[in-house]
Amino acid sequence: MLFLLDERTAATTQLRPARSGLVTICAHPPEGAGGPDASGLRVLLVTDLIVRSAELAGLQAFTMVTRGSQPSSNANSGWPTADALGIHPPTATGDSHDSETLLDGRADIHVTCQPIDATDGIISHVGHVHTRVTRAAGATPSEHDPLAVRLALMCVPHHEPVDLTSEFLTTADQALRHWRAQVAQWAEAPSQPMPKDIATEIQASFASISTVPLLSLLKMVAADPQVPAGARFETFAYADRVLGLDLARAIGQPPS
Repeated sequence: MLFLLDERTAATTQLRPARSGLVTICAHPPEGAGGPDASGLRVLLVTDLIVRSAELAGLQAFTMVTRGSQPSSNANSGWPTADALGIHPPTATGDSHDSETLLDGRADIHVTCQPIDATDGIISHVGHVHTRVTRAAGATPSEHDPLAVRLALMCVPHHEPVDLTSEFLTTADQALRHWRAQVAQWAEAPSQPMPKDIATEIQASFASISTVPLLSLLKMVAADPQVPAGARFETFAYADRVLGLDLARAIGQPPS
C-alpha cells in the first residue's frame, strides 16, 4: 500500500482507493505555452513514480493530465520531453470524455505544484524547480542523458523545491554513467537474491515515494564489499523498476 504526504492535512496518509484494485491519479502541471516547464515536468515525474509504485503493489493505475499541459510537449527548448525522462504517458488528458466518465470529477490522488480547487483525494504537493542552468556555467540539460535530469530531480524530496544547476546536472549525469557501468559488471556474476533487510528498505521507499533514501541505499549497496556482486545487480534492477533510470543499459556494451 502507498503512504503519501497530504498537503491538505500536512500528515502522511494511507492511500485508500475509491475503487478496489484501481488508483486514479490526476496530475496538474502548470499550464504554459505549449507544455509543462521544469516544475511541470517534475509534477509528471512524481506522478510516474506513484504509478510505478502502485503497479508494483498490485494496483492498476489510471492517470489523467489536466487540460493545457501535454506530457510529451516541451515549452522550454533546453529541457527534455516527458517521454525522454521515461515518464509513462497518461491514460487520458483533461479533454477526454473517458477520463471524465471514470474519474467522475474525483481522483484518489492529485499531484500538483500549485494551489488547486480539489476537495477529494490526497493532494501530493511537488516543490517548484528553480533552474540556474546556463551554457556559461556548464552543460545544459539537452547536453546530458535525459535520465540524468530525472535522477537530479529525484535527489531532493519531491515535496521540497529543488535548485537545479549545471553542476548538479553534471554530477547526476556522472553518477548515472557510473552506476550503469557497475550494473553491467555485476551482471556477469552469478545471480544472488537481495538481502532481506535491503529488500524491506526498498519496498518502504516505494510505498512512500521516497527516492532520496532509496538512492542513498543504492550508494551504500554499491560500496559494500559484503554484498555479493550478483545481489548488487538484483538490488539495482529491482530499485530501477520505480526509479526508471535504465540502469541496465550498458549490459553487453563495450566500456565507454
